[in-house]
Amino acid sequence: MGGNALKDYGAQRLSVGDALRIGEKARHAIQALQCHDGAPVRAEIVTAYRKKETYGDIDIVVSESVKRDLGNTFIAELLGNVLGDGQPLPFIANGGVASFGAPLEQGGVFQVDLLYTPACQFDFALSYFSWNDAGNLIGRVAHKMGMKFGHNGLWLPFRDGDYLFTEVLVTRDFDKAVRFLGFDIARWKQGFDDLTQLYQFISASKYFDKNIYLLENRSHNARVRDAKRPTYTGFLNWLREAYTGEDFKDWPASKTAWLPQIFAEFPEAEAAWGDAEADLARQREIKRKFNGELVSGLSGLTGTELGALMQQIRHSFEDKKAFDSFILSASESEVEALVVAQKRVLDGKE
Repeated sequence: MGGNALKDYGAQRLSVGDALRIGEKARHAIQALQCHDGAPVRAEIVTAYRKKETYGDIDIVVSESVKRDLGNTFIAELLGNVLGDGQPLPFIANGGVASFGAPLEQGGVFQVDLLYTPACQFDFALSYFSWNDAGNLIGRVAHKMGMKFGHNGLWLPFRDGDYLFTEVLVTRDFDKAVRFLGFDIARWKQGFDDLTQLYQFISASKYFDKNIYLLENRSHNARVRDAKRPTYTGFLNWLREAYTGEDFKDWPASKTAWLPQIFAEFPEAEAAWGDAEADLARQREIKRKFNGELVSGLSGLTGTELGALMQQIRHSFEDKKAFDSFILSASESEVEALVVAQKRVLDGKE
């Protein structure tokens, strides 16, 4: 967050040495905790490029169980004991991120961000957040191929027309994901001294195309978001001033053309995709047999009253699975009888 979350508390930038000393104290204190399930607590500082001179904050990927079992207030007290004057630290929580302000002798605070992450996503997230905005830059290639590359893995959106029905996990093996997207994973593991080296790495992907990064080719929300990210805007400047490579041009007309290649590399994703197709077919059949038009015709209700009856019908079953199972196996006359019976219950006649 660059220290912005705690600007009202006088958030300061620090030298690398001072920032990392605070980060290491916080990391060790959190790793020493014991959560309810007895599983070890993981806490790792996100790696930045090696010639970085100052930090606006320190990002630490932390086991989600810490937040679940102990809570941010407890963490604020703990970090207050190890980082400052023994008083609980100010913090701002935003979803899976909590920003704590470590007090400084010169006044103000230094921001420490805890990125709470489930165990199954931890290693992928740690790599994704490393090297400044590298994960976001890599993700542009994934998006062009019809996938989503995020801190929780490489995903394949499954749509019903324009509606996002579900997302299929392709892999949480970071090395395989990055390699599939055309990047040199061996070069990634060497790390980067500065942003120029990172930009060269991104542009070396065999699927690199500078046009997919240009703000004018992005959605409005993406333009607004990435225009505020110094690493991203720095990359755009580097493209204009220094990039001389060839752009990948063989993009298929439809992103679905990538599916055979994706499934050949990640067969477990193909199985999950097949499950999603079967689930969509079931949901379509349920909607065909049980829908607002049918219930309205049988009950004479419309608007909120119709919605209330449909909810009552669904809730007359133990859970959604039981409701879906009934609708799928029932004849049309049995579905109609269910609607009529629940309408009588709604009218107080049963």
